[in-house]
Amino acid sequence: MALIRLNTRSIPDDAVTAPKIADGVVSSVAAGDILQVVPFTSSAITDVTSANTWVAIAAANVTIVSKRLNSKFLYMFVLSAEADINTNSAYLFSQVTRGGTRIAASQVNMSLGHDTYESGPQNTVLYTDSPAVAAGTSLVYGCNFRKSSAPSFQVNQQGLTGQDGGSIYSHGYVIEIAV
Repeated sequence: MALIRLNTRSIPDDAVTAPKIADGVVSSVAAGDILQVVPFTSSAITDVTSANTWVAIAAANVTIVSKRLNSKFLYMFVLSAEADINTNSAYLFSQVTRGGTRIAASQVNMSLGHDTYESGPQNTVLYTDSPAVAAGTSLVYGCNFRKSSAPSFQVNQQGLTGQDGGSIYSHGYVIEIAV
């Protein structure tokens, strides 16, 4: 068993099994420091079949438990989707949610690829949230999407003709930032 020596004290290699921020350490960080990063990848499939209706995307959900009072949270979600049409792309509008409630909405539309090209381009949603919550608060971030035209689209559609062997799933992260 190897040891790490700090001055005259030793720490066995197997003594640390997971990263942990000790009590009292979190309060000593500077504004702008990253407190934690929670990455996520999801293969959850969501079919969006109705135009002009907001639909919650299962693959966009991520939970983070705050480590500090009044932190900021940077939420990023990359949508992997494909529209069931073979001509023009559909247009999407997005909403960022916290706990299922809309906290931000896109002001511009995002294009979505179609069957002719086998898969759509990935669209990215970024949002910085300042929820003013206590340390230890569980926050669930997510996205809703609304399409502008009749063709349906599917999030995380796999097995399309010509698609690479690997799967491109929706993914993202949420970062807690000290203020």
